[in-house]
Amino acid sequence: ISFDDNMSRNLSTSKYSGIWNFRNVFFNYEDSPLDFSFNTSQWDVRDNLIIIKDDIINIQNSDLNFNGEIKNLILYSIDERDKILIKGNVSSEYTRFEELYTLKDVGSEDEKNEVFESVLANWFDASIDFHSEEFYYNKFYSENFSGDLEYNSANLSLSIDEIHMDAFDGSIDGNLLYFENKISDIILKTRLNINKIDITNVLESLDNFGQSTMTHNNIKGLATADIELTSMWDRNDKFYSRSLSMNSNIKIENGELIDFAPLYKMAKFINLKDIENVKFATLENNIRIEREKIIIPKMEIKSTALSLNLSGVHRFNNNINYKID
Repeated sequence: ISFDDNMSRNLSTSKYSGIWNFRNVFFNYEDSPLDFSFNTSQWDVRDNLIIIKDDIINIQNSDLNFNGEIKNLILYSIDERDKILIKGNVSSEYTRFEELYTLKDVGSEDEKNEVFESVLANWFDASIDFHSEEFYYNKFYSENFSGDLEYNSANLSLSIDEIHMDAFDGSIDGNLLYFENKISDIILKTRLNINKIDITNVLESLDNFGQSTMTHNNIKGLATADIELTSMWDRNDKFYSRSLSMNSNIKIENGELIDFAPLYKMAKFINLKDIENVKFATLENNIRIEREKIIIPKMEIKSTALSLNLSGVHRFNNNINYKID
């Protein structure tokens, strides 16, 4: 569909209304890697405002049931507006966020000649109450994911408040801010309240955070924690490992250390069987991450077989320095 300049200008200043019905729609926008489709849809069109009720749109492998308003969609499609405004509620049975995230790349080819080319999308603003029965992001999986989402294209920022999800056999609540700075780095800041999640599942799902000293094979237990985290990526999604900082107050209940290599330093003084599988009721500590180092303050580990104090620094290159006594 195309319009000449006069038709586009006339449409942008005209008054119009109507009910538009669609069936069996499939489209792809500006060579996006995502395919969009819906079986049926009804739009209540009032000038440049579209009101939609209970319409399910499939974006690649995600289904999104939208109730709300979309402003400037028609005028944006004929180059008479520079952005779309979306407001409403979205519910989903199945969401693949790593696919939806590529929406940020839509339209980027048109910006190559601009002095500043943003990484995050600059063609829409959104205010959405979101809920997904099943939510995936690469290997991460959660159920009953919900949050209040605000995307501001002027500030190139995404905020999600009142986050809740059931994950790793426990629950996670919190908020996050995801934004682009002036040199197109992407920054994530988040606060999370974690309640009794399975540590083994966390490490396995997140590939043990790229380290091999304490993997999902070496620890069991239920973790409860308050976490503040900041991290950064460049415009090509390369992670700045030195940018990662975290402060956490963590408690682990019903825990086990299994074949944890640093404990074998004590083999000269303790029966080997006592350190192959160390069970403990509760462990509490304030663990920090800064400048590619995991800093573990001194903590006491009590089990039926032994009592010991553990502290140390674990660098991202797997250079470790644990103190055990």
